[in-house]
Amino acid sequence: MENKEKTATARKLTLEEIEALPFASVIWMSSTNNDNGVIWTWKLPVVIGCPGTYGIIVGGNDDGIFERYIDEHLFDAPGLCFWDSEPDDSQIPGITEEEYNATPDEYEDIVFTKLTAEITTRGITFDRFCKHIGMSKKRFMDKVTGKKEFMQPELVSIRCALNLTDDETRDIFFPEFEGMKYDSRGTLIKEASPAQI
Repeated sequence: MENKEKTATARKLTLEEIEALPFASVIWMSSTNNDNGVIWTWKLPVVIGCPGTYGIIVGGNDDGIFERYIDEHLFDAPGLCFWDSEPDDSQIPGITEEEYNATPDEYEDIVFTKLTAEITTRGITFDRFCKHIGMSKKRFMDKVTGKKEFMQPELVSIRCALNLTDDETRDIFFPEFEGMKYDSRGTLIKEASPAQI
């Protein structure tokens, strides 16, 4: 299932490159977030307010103005990146913040977090995914929240749509079997018991 165009033009910046930027340079900041398995991202332009090592990056959004120090802790926040220009959506994993905010109540009770991460990391919304596999969104949400069980044909559709391997499918839908090994026929490979002397 194709999700985003493959036209990457922006480039991630290193700490050294950010330190070398002159005053008032505009760069882009993005953050990838995980909310109960739903991977979503935001991005916005920021400006070099004070250049050099221990300088300041300044930005703002609906929540107000913020600043980040240009030091060894700049990249400490997980999922935080800085770019030389606006990154294309295909360069950042996850659905957009706007897509995420469109239906926030649906994300609270998800129990199949690995499945929702597999879907949204690809930049695919639940609406688009449900249309692709031929399932209503309500039915899909009832299943990922554990209100109803997935049926075998639905598992096959999801597996095919996401191009999952046997191990990935087991890990997503049957985590209680994690670490177990199977042969090419699907038979459990049991570890040999230690020899008794």
